[in-house]
Amino acid sequence: MEHVEAFMRNAKAVIRRYDSGTGAKLFDEEFTVLGCAGSYDKTASVAQIGRIDTENPFDYELISANFVPGHSGLVEFTVKICGIWDDFTAEFLYHIEKGNLISGHYTSCKKVSSRSSREFARGL
Repeated sequence: MEHVEAFMRNAKAVIRRYDSGTGAKLFDEEFTVLGCAGSYDKTASVAQIGRIDTENPFDYELISANFVPGHSGLVEFTVKICGIWDDFTAEFLYHIEKGNLISGHYTSCKKVSSRSSREFARGL
């Protein structure tokens, strides 16, 4: 999907030339991601991006992207990210008009939650 590919190319460029102001624009104000070691809000996610070694080669592979039925302008996508710490796979909810991530969860973790990770990612 073109919108997601453009967002991912931009996110990769932002990470390469990291500054917290630009990094913050990648995420909605209410952004939350369920990661392997817990959940992270927008502030914590921006801080994590700041810890990435920009000299280390990293890339992504878009696995799937689909519009969320009944939610105009929202796309759920799955991406494999390689070269940032451990390789991992994650699902994110992307808002086309805002051009940022609403929520997400890592799918390659063995973490168990009382809510399904898909429900968490959609904020349900």
